[in-house]
Amino acid sequence: MMKDDDWKLASWLRRLVALLPVLFHIGIVASFSGCQTPAGSGQVAAEQRAKWPKTVDEAVDRLMTELNQADLRAVRVRTENDLIDFHMSLGLYIRNSYGLWQGNKALLKSAGSGHPDDASYVIITGLWHKLNSRMTATERASVAAKRAVVARKYRSYDKLEAECASQLTKVRGELEECYRRHGVPLPEHPGLFEPYFALYVGKSGHVRKIDFYRGTAPALKACLEKKIKAFTFSRFSDDESVMIYIQNFPNCRVAERDEVYK
Repeated sequence: MMKDDDWKLASWLRRLVALLPVLFHIGIVASFSGCQTPAGSGQVAAEQRAKWPKTVDEAVDRLMTELNQADLRAVRVRTENDLIDFHMSLGLYIRNSYGLWQGNKALLKSAGSGHPDDASYVIITGLWHKLNSRMTATERASVAAKRAVVARKYRSYDKLEAECASQLTKVRGELEECYRRHGVPLPEHPGLFEPYFALYVGKSGHVRKIDFYRGTAPALKACLEKKIKAFTFSRFSDDESVMIYIQNFPNCRVAERDEVYK
């Protein structure tokens, strides 16, 4: 039997690999759209300090001119609770470009926080309120419809993730037996317990396809497929299919969750 620590380590590595495209999109390895994010420095030129916004309102006005229309729409359409999505993209840009890590005490004070992370969230929230206050009746209706779809998708994803975890837990002993008889999915990573790389589920709730790890032995695939193909999920209506991966066995995540506002 494999140790829990091995499962956790392998699962986190699997999660990182699966999320790389998403992390790139939201700006962890790329700046928010076309905005340039300067590197932090302990010494900041006086000329640069003079350009920093000193208040939240000034920072919001700057963002209104610096961001392109697609980025502004991306902020506007979200619910206020979902603005945390921008922490490592737009938030990163704000923290670095507006001197929050480099001594912009005036802006930190205006945001009512001594921490750059909190201050950047206050600024993003201010931008969101300004954008939403300027919507026409038609735009407001369109945004409301989009948010309703997103809320419905989140409810479906929550249910699918819970059902995935429950079913994996139930067959854990059977998965271990498959590994005992046929070896682990990746021999070079003996601690990897996750039976598949990605699971594709159709809107009817049935498993459409299983992507196994490259290198998984045919006999092991057959053994695992018999267990996993029997999984059933609740029906959903807003996607034709979804991809479910394992974050930290047996916890699952629907990949479309990270693209829900597109």
